[in-house]
Amino acid sequence: MITLKVYPVTGNAFHKVVEDSCVNWESSCYEFEGTIVETVPSNSIPKFALCEGRHVIHGVTVSIFGNSVDPKNLRSLQVTAMKKLQAYSGQYVQIYVTGLTVTLIETLKVCRDLNIEITLMHYDKDTGDYYPQEV
Repeated sequence: MITLKVYPVTGNAFHKVVEDSCVNWESSCYEFEGTIVETVPSNSIPKFALCEGRHVIHGVTVSIFGNSVDPKNLRSLQVTAMKKLQAYSGQYVQIYVTGLTVTLIETLKVCRDLNIEITLMHYDKDTGDYYPQEV
């Protein structure tokens, strides 16, 4: 089985890499060993805020969840995430973590079921930027 991963590179692009191994983590970029199969402009990668209205995220206009959710209704959270993400089955997306842990867990489960490759983007209060966490 060939693994295809997507890594941020300097500038507004991402590398798709086959059978990689991370060598070094530097700020928001990775150094890696592998075969680059494609460089993708970052503006072509679907980006979602997890919950609407929690933070201003430049370049991200779509949220998986609205600004009001019932954190105890797990089935509803799962259905909401499935409806929002089903069009991206088998693709790569970025999710900006802006909300409740329970919404993140349900979203991760849906991504697993839909075979969606994801990178979570976390806010760094020291720099004001987001940093990636590959899942």
